[in-house]
Amino acid sequence: MPEYAFKILAFVLLLVYRVIRKVWEHRLSAHLKQEPVVVRKPLRERLVLGAMGVLMVPWFAWVIGPWLDFAHVPVPDWIRWGGGVITVLGIGYFASTHRALAHNWSPLLELREGNTLVTGGPYRLVRHPMYSAGFVVNIGSSILSANWLVAAGLVAGMLVVYAVRVGDEERMMLDAYGEQYREYMARTGRLAPRLSAVLGRERPDRA
Repeated sequence: MPEYAFKILAFVLLLVYRVIRKVWEHRLSAHLKQEPVVVRKPLRERLVLGAMGVLMVPWFAWVIGPWLDFAHVPVPDWIRWGGGVITVLGIGYFASTHRALAHNWSPLLELREGNTLVTGGPYRLVRHPMYSAGFVVNIGSSILSANWLVAAGLVAGMLVVYAVRVGDEERMMLDAYGEQYREYMARTGRLAPRLSAVLGRERPDRA
């Protein structure tokens, strides 16, 4: 399979991912213009998202030219197509998190008037499924690229965002929702369901 076929697929999948985000930004534009009642470290947030963008540079360089050919990893085409399938599944999961969050979503760590604690849909068993979706998308894209430098950038970007944000995000939710969030934390995993919930030993909220 020619390399450009994988590059075209990777570009189309990124486009779909970005369109999903832009659609929700447009739908929530009026809500996002409201002054947040809680804001956590906005400068740090913007720097982290900027760092994630910088770490995407190898991906763009791979898509548009031959400059990263030296970092190519020879893997069978079927594995690379499998990476594409993983990416599609991750994008579907990403879309479902936006649908579940609706007006509760914000690009930064913020809470606005009318926000509620979401515990349904993909949030039923996992507290941070949008991060999970990001990891799935980036791992799938890494396999699709068959390029170790692209993979390093994609995975590092998600690790940076997760490591810096998730703890602060949970503290923000604890401050906002108190015992309700503590109970939610007790029955859910951060990125994947708790084994006890999967085996049916716990009964998560159906809210």
